Amino acid sequence: MAKRKFRIVKRENNIPVLGVCEYCSAEFVADPATIGQPKDGHAHLEKQFIAHRCKRLDARKNVVRIVA
Repeated sequence: MAKRKFRIVKRENNIPVLGVCEYCSAEFVADPATIGQPKDGHAHLEKQFIAHRCKRLDARKNVVRIVA
């Protein structure tokens, strides 16, 4: 399995509000309570990333779905 990678995709007023797993494209949204605090917002997103399990579809299965 390839390494998972966390990336911040969207910031508002330099505060992270949306993150994504680059391996499986799972999205993580900031908690509204942490929007005023940049460090807490990033920590909340990172906790979600660490807790999730990647569910990436096999490329061959995707092709079958597209063709069908």
